[in-house]
Amino acid sequence: EERSLAEYILTPTAKALAVQIYQGAFATQGPRAWSIIGPYGTGKSAFSLFLADLLCHAPAAHPSAQELQIHLEGSGKPFLPVLITGQRAQLSRELLHSLGESLTGIAPNVQQTAERLAQQAIVPDQEVIQVFQSASQAVQDAGYGGLLVILDEFGKFLEFAAQHPDEEDLFVLQHLAEMAERNSPPVVLVTVLHTAFVEYLH
Repeated sequence: EERSLAEYILTPTAKALAVQIYQGAFATQGPRAWSIIGPYGTGKSAFSLFLADLLCHAPAAHPSAQELQIHLEGSGKPFLPVLITGQRAQLSRELLHSLGESLTGIAPNVQQTAERLAQQAIVPDQEVIQVFQSASQAVQDAGYGGLLVILDEFGKFLEFAAQHPDEEDLFVLQHLAEMAERNSPPVVLVTVLHTAFVEYLH
């Protein structure tokens, strides 16, 4: 991951998107739920690493991220990253697993709740959202600015939902996006897709 980040070249389009996400993260009322869509080989996963560096490290490791941090106004404390690589599995469970891992050594009570819920056969959407809300408050209390949740290769979760309609409806993602847009402390949600959402409908 460090090598991928070091070799990443920030294009003007990626820079503009990074600025939008960064400003929304630290603004009182800014967009915090994003979906990045593009074909394989266009650098979306590398951009996700760059975004995590920009939002979660002070100072950032990548020179371009360092420059953005210096020149952008309204920057705050670094966010805690919750990085999830898509797989053919239940989205709620993977959200909770990854959140629990990210909270290691930071918020043991919330971590235990997330891990306990992840073991349940059925996890109500609202309980998932409540854990993320609790986590955002806990990480702020620990000195972070908020949570950065990145779902890379999100299409694999869509494929699982299509193959297991009785187990997964993905509605939790809408709840999480809505929570991210209004929650304080801030939660930034980014999904990464290799093709448009509608292309998965078949």
